[in-house]
This record gives sequence, structure tokens and C-alpha cells, in this order.
Amino acid sequence: HHVSFLTKQGHKIFVQSGAGEGSGFTDKSYKDAGAIILKYAKDVYESSIMIIKVKEPQESEYEYLQVGQILFTYLHLAPLKKLTNILLKKNIIAFAYETIEKDGELPLLKPMSEIAGSLAPLMGAFYLSKHQGSNGLLICGTSAVEPAHVLIIGNGVVARASEKISRALGARVTIIARHPKDKSEIILNNINLQEEISKADIIIGAVLIKGAKTPSIITKKMLKHIQKGSILIDVAIDQGGCFETSHPTTHDQPIYEVNGILHYCVANMPGAYPKTASIALSNESIYYIELLANKGWKEAIKENQALKLGLNICLGHVTYEAVAYSHQLEFRDVDTLV
Repeated sequence: HHVSFLTKQGHKIFVQSGAGEGSGFTDKSYKDAGAIILKYAKDVYESSIMIIKVKEPQESEYEYLQVGQILFTYLHLAPLKKLTNILLKKNIIAFAYETIEKDGELPLLKPMSEIAGSLAPLMGAFYLSKHQGSNGLLICGTSAVEPAHVLIIGNGVVARASEKISRALGARVTIIARHPKDKSEIILNNINLQEEISKADIIIGAVLIKGAKTPSIITKKMLKHIQKGSILIDVAIDQGGCFETSHPTTHDQPIYEVNGILHYCVANMPGAYPKTASIALSNESIYYIELLANKGWKEAIKENQALKLGLNICLGHVTYEAVAYSHQLEFRDVDTLV
């Protein structure tokens, strides 16, 4: 629908062959909507003024980036120094979905946060089973056995989605956060955290600091306080992770064990449900894509403050303060560059 919408406005849309198949969208459907299908990613990069993606460019794509190109995707640059340097070197105009901010909310991050937050307790329930290496605790319990205890760290969009699904599954739920929103939530400090992690069967890390690297809320030393067979689910892994023992995993190999505790740290968790994720992201991003395509990036950011906040790298400068701080690079206000 959105390809058709853009082509009718006179824009030329290139789609890499097979790009939509995992989400149920065929090359033919894109072609019928007016897109030009190109076989390789390299061809798309070389043919386009603006690149629209989901994940940040992978190392195999770095060489394809064209000098001065517009990049619109989830970037999560705080833990990615090498990619940051590549974007700077090539004078890329890099917009990050996750830092576009409107009325205090992150409209392009929200749908993915909802999916990831909903998925976290489902994965926790699955990996509590004995054949996955855990203790074999049923998340909902039975009439004679207490349900599993889910601890959620954070109280944003991910946390609320995790809470909703955890309660629907019948789990006991505790939320701990630096700034509690009601009396049912616990203040996050070392004493409370140590007590709560010792009682939890599933711990969901749902901490977000906009554009910045996520702090390690649970350190390696704290693992001794967590029950063996429990599972840590790090939804913040795209921003570096909120458990010190976290490192990114994939949907093909999602878990690993540290000191008898399972870790689920899949980057791009919404990729497990690509049709839902694709439709949700497309519906939220099309307004900004149209704005960039019709106005050009300079006029677009003058007109739209939310989009302006999404600009992380511009003409060889870091234009998002949290990213500059993460890599100890100079921050430049984009207004000085336009």
C-alpha cells in the first residue's frame, strides 16, 4: 500500500528481491504496486537516495553505503562504535527510528516495544521447561502449586506489555523501576533489587535510556542471588543490554547459560513475528518517509521537530547527544549544520 502511495507521488521505489517474503509480501506484490525489483542489496544502495531498513546496516553492507545518502532505520548506535564511524566517514544523513520523539513518546519504537514486551514472558514461559534446561516450572502453576514469579525491571512500553501478557499467563508479577508510577511498583535500588531477583523465576530487562547505552542493572556478581534455572530476558540488548552478562543472540540460537541461569538476549525480538512487525512499523513510519521524500531532509527537519530528533548522524557529525556521549565524540546541534 505504501509503495503504491509513494510511486503515485512520482517517487521511484527500489526493493531488494525477496525482502518482503518473510513477512508474507512477494516481489510480485511490490512490482504490482509500482516498485522496481533489484536482485541484490548492493544494487538497491547504489540506485537510491534514501535507504529504508529495519535493522542497522550490517558489516557486509558498510561498503554499499553511498556518500551523502539518507538512511532511515533502527540504528541503536550507542553500542556500535564501528558503524558510527562509518556513517560519519561517509557523511550519511542517518535517522534513527528509535529517537524520533513526539509529545514525549517514541512513535516508531512503541510498536516494536509492544511486540518485544509481549514476547518476553512467552519466551520466559517456554524456557522454564525442563527440556530447555530450566527447573520445569509451569508459569501459571496449578490449583495446588503457585505460579511462576515474573520480575520486570522498568515501567515503560516494554514493561507494560510484559506485565499484561505475564498476568494473562497467570504469573505473579512484580515491577521495579527507578521512578515508580504507582504504589504497586517498587523503587529500584540495590537492596530492593537484590531481594527481588532472589525470588524471581523470570527476570525481564525493560530499561530504556533514549539513544544511550543501557546501564547494567544486574551485574555478574548479582547472579549468585538468582535461583538456578531462572531465566533473564534482556529486551534492551539492542542498546547494549541491561544485564552485565548479556550478549546478543539470534532467533536460531536464542539462549545461553551463565552460572546455571539462562539468558535470552535476542536482538530484534519482533523479527519472530515479522508480518505483525512489518505492518506496525510501516504504518507508523510512512508519514516520515513521505515527508523526507517530498521535502528533502533539510526542509523536513525544519518542518517536523519529531523527525529532527531522529537525526543521529549528519554530514560527518554526531547530532544526537546520547550517541556522542556513548562514544566520547563531539556533539553538534543540527541547527548549526543546516
